Amino acid sequence: MRNIDPRDSHAWSTIDEKFPKIAKDLKNLRLGILADGVDVNSGTRHHSVWPVLSVIYNLPPWLCMKRKFIMLSVLISRYPGNDIDVFLELLVDDLHTLFETGVDTYDASTKENFNMCAVMLWTINNYPALGTLCGCPYSGFKGCVVCGKDTHCVRLSASSKQSYAGYKQYLPYNHPFRRKKKAFNGQQEFQLAPNPLSREQI
Repeated sequence: MRNIDPRDSHAWSTIDEKFPKIAKDLKNLRLGILADGVDVNSGTRHHSVWPVLSVIYNLPPWLCMKRKFIMLSVLISRYPGNDIDVFLELLVDDLHTLFETGVDTYDASTKENFNMCAVMLWTINNYPALGTLCGCPYSGFKGCVVCGKDTHCVRLSASSKQSYAGYKQYLPYNHPFRRKKKAFNGQQEFQLAPNPLSREQI
């Protein structure tokens, strides 16, 4: 089995191109932020604890997900809901400082101090956590954080649940799946994918 190295990712190369200050020193950190709810009280409606973890991707792939290299950055003791930004404010401030100015750090191998910077490559979370972090609805008729108001949603009469269709719009226009009816929702789909939201729209 081949290990996939984060250094091969598009995000890593984009950071190198746009921010040479980060790329020039291998000691500068590339971080991933993980957030999810944990239900420690069985039977409660909402997750009662939300750990926010930081992963260092500078390490080899077989080490970066080891428990001793994962940092607990924030522990939210209740379901954060719309207040998630309040709980993450200190972490965001620290990440901003690490990116803009860096912090003085001791290197045990050289026995010297150096200025360490860091950048967040991506976040890893499940779909409800993604909706909470983005401030977007993740259920109901407009429950796709990517499609937003253009979400294709159908209410299933037998189960009284929503089904999200229209996902074939992300396939290439001439893809054979676009013409198939029986294998999907009984319709051909030729509409184009919506444009991603800009920073200003978000």
